[in-house]
Amino acid sequence: MDRSEAAIQKEKQFKCSICSYKCLTSGNLKIHFRRIHTKEKSFKCSICSYKCSTSSDLKQHMKVHSDVKQYECSVCDYKCKLLNGLKVHLRTHTNEKPYACSICSYKSSTSGYLSSHMKTHSDEKQYKCTVCAYQCKQFSSLKQHQRTHTNEKPYKCPVCDYKSVRSSTLKQHMKTHSQEKQYKCSTCEYKCKLLGSLKYHLRTHANERLYVCSACDYRCNHSSNLKQHYKKFHICDNENKSDSNVA
Repeated sequence: MDRSEAAIQKEKQFKCSICSYKCLTSGNLKIHFRRIHTKEKSFKCSICSYKCSTSSDLKQHMKVHSDVKQYECSVCDYKCKLLNGLKVHLRTHTNEKPYACSICSYKSSTSGYLSSHMKTHSDEKQYKCTVCAYQCKQFSSLKQHQRTHTNEKPYKCPVCDYKSVRSSTLKQHMKTHSQEKQYKCSTCEYKCKLLGSLKYHLRTHANERLYVCSACDYRCNHSSNLKQHYKKFHICDNENKSDSNVA
């Protein structure tokens, strides 16, 4: 620590009575106390229900109600209203993930993502579907699930008519428009664009037959084969039985 830093540390005469926090002014100590210890939020937004501990936080918040996007990314065309929003966005270019999970190796670019992730380590499923018995740990998972009832597919392919429920599914789909075949079979020369296709292919080597017919002993390694089998042998049988009963 150089002399200037040592002098600043020495000047921090205002100390928190609860934790080890020190600061230069009594005003900063009051702000710290409200933010960290009392959680007092005396500053209120006149437009929405937002509350905060300091006037500076409220001033920053009011920008979300403005149409002005004064902060611009120096790498891409991204613009935003808040400086913090720009800081978070820049991590998409640097791949910086400063928020680390204390249980597993997960890291994220925002504290919000980490907070959401931590729920995966809990057994509590607080989000419940109003249509069926589905329950989940994260609100985002509930939103995705509800689309199975509404058939909403908000993620659209810019190349073809494909739509999907999840952004991750669209990301996988976009590989079908690429010429790159990054997935390679370790047994033969087969290559493909999607991991799912490689898994599908690997069953031809393993002779793995996961799909079992509920009407007979037939087994196969692909769901499409099972559907064809059922239509060919069992739906026809049922129709013939119905005809014989009528006769």
